[in-house]
Amino acid sequence: MKRNLVVSFVAATYVWTWSVNLPQLPLLGAHRISSGATTLANFSPSIVALMLIAISCGRVGLGELVRRLRPNRRDLGLSGVAVALAMASAALAFLGYEAVAGERPPLSSPANLAGMTLILIPFTGLGEELGWRGFMLDRLQSRMSRTSATLCVALAWGVWHIPMLLRNQAEGDRTPALIALFVVGTIPLSFIFTAIYNASRRQLLPVIVFHAAIDSSIAYFLGPVPRGDLRAFAMWIGIITALAVGIAVRDRRRWALDWTPPVS
Repeated sequence: MKRNLVVSFVAATYVWTWSVNLPQLPLLGAHRISSGATTLANFSPSIVALMLIAISCGRVGLGELVRRLRPNRRDLGLSGVAVALAMASAALAFLGYEAVAGERPPLSSPANLAGMTLILIPFTGLGEELGWRGFMLDRLQSRMSRTSATLCVALAWGVWHIPMLLRNQAEGDRTPALIALFVVGTIPLSFIFTAIYNASRRQLLPVIVFHAAIDSSIAYFLGPVPRGDLRAFAMWIGIITALAVGIAVRDRRRWALDWTPPVS
């Protein structure tokens, strides 16, 4: 049953998001679709997860999800650590780019970074994490190792973004290279997400906040880099890869491919 739910989640999420974003690509006719419909489709991971929980578990499942959204003291502390980790990794990539490129892209006020993070929490954070971590990862970890579950989520999560990245064309002719880096980068980033999710004991606030902080810090620190120059983004991926490796090595027993959670 859990396997069918995960397959249904991935299929429905892809169909919804891709059917709205792909027709907007120039190669496919550049059809005009309202920004509201596009935004709603980009929140499909959480919406689909809620629908499947309601269908399969009813009020009990939805009530359990609400409890996992309620913050406690542990969640607030872990969320703070997650925000610091997200912003520090992007700031290090920015400094690395400055050292290599010999120029310092202009940054706006730090208040903009804080404001952007708060704004993104109910959007990209809440709009995706109920699905990717709260639904898909949660179910996969109950029947396979956390490494295998993380890799499954990373693949589904990374590839799901491709039509959106193609539609935005943020890096011009270098957008295909950006997409390749992005998909590869979701692998180590997913390991960090899993570590935060498990440290929170399945609570959702820390991963929601971490997602928002990742998006805002990349936009703030790497957004000013000249269009088409992917060196800063590649450095950021290198930094989060090092963090992910450190997390896996520190608790290598639980990240072993043959490790499964004990039956309670």
